[in-house]
Amino acid sequence: MYKKYLNSDTWKLKREEVFNIKWNKCEKCWVEEYLNIHHWSYNKKYKEPTHHLFVLCYICHKEFHNKYKMWKSMINKTLNFIHWKWWRKKNPVLSSQYPS
Repeated sequence: MYKKYLNSDTWKLKREEVFNIKWNKCEKCWVEEYLNIHHWSYNKKYKEPTHHLFVLCYICHKEFHNKYKMWKSMINKTLNFIHWKWWRKKNPVLSSQYPS
């Protein structure tokens, strides 16, 4: 079922929206190629708000999951992984949507 969703037009639009909001760059290393969407949580699967989704390149995404595996809620680990304090200073408008 979830795999079907990832192939849907709804997900493709959501994915493109997130890429555009976040400059089509990995939020950890700023690479512009091989981008993936990382969910901080699967609690709102199929209805994810864009601020629950992060852009990571393939390598950073793999590194994250190798380090932390899979957690029910990955927000703190995700924010730490992308160096949240630095990111927040660079993105005050977007960062207002996330916990302090």
